[in-house]
Amino acid sequence: MPTHQDVIEQALLGAMQEADLELAAGEIGGHLAVLHDAEGAPVEIDEVLTLSSAGFMTSNSGVVLRLSDGSEFTVEIKAYRAPRGGWNH
Repeated sequence: MPTHQDVIEQALLGAMQEADLELAAGEIGGHLAVLHDAEGAPVEIDEVLTLSSAGFMTSNSGVVLRLSDGSEFTVEIKAYRAPRGGWNH
């Protein structure tokens, strides 16, 4: 049975695979806010993986984002509060 973290991880994985960094940057600060690499090309998301499938030595749930400029980011999922009635696993 999937845990809360498993389901949220899969939702985040799907959302980040569809994410458009250029659009997001424009919403934050207009067309000048677009991320660019050292050669001036717009930065894009090259790969989105779960932490475990990316080889991270952790039991945490989350995703790693690998960008076209070589940078990498992780987004970890941590439970802040248990659901009413407690965890079912």
